[in-house]
Amino acid sequence: LESRMEVIKRRMTYDADPEKYLEGCKDELEELRQKIAKAKDIVSKVELDDKSIMMAAKLSGHFKMEGHRADLALMRAARANAALEGRDHIVKEDFIKVAPMVLSHRIKKKAFENTTFDVNEVRTCLSKF
Repeated sequence: LESRMEVIKRRMTYDADPEKYLEGCKDELEELRQKIAKAKDIVSKVELDDKSIMMAAKLSGHFKMEGHRADLALMRAARANAALEGRDHIVKEDFIKVAPMVLSHRIKKKAFENTTFDVNEVRTCLSKF
């Protein structure tokens, strides 16, 4: 809820005066640009070890994903997150962070069924790692 509120506030501020908003974000944006540039440099060096691959496969199995696209997307996203955090290896927290973005829209639902993605289920699934 808080992050949604923050997005709304930022967008409303931007809409009121885009130039002023961007000027106020200049330092934050530059810091983010540098972080992304560093991540791009190291992402290909982030190790894809068996433990990480097992975590991706376990999550995909747990959430009953069909095929292997979810597994691959989890690995790519976890690798990117590790690089963004400045690491050369994937940790469980990378999967916890990216799983909602990768899996939530892939979960099969019945018509008109309202389901929410529970990140605690990801934590439980990966608790043995």
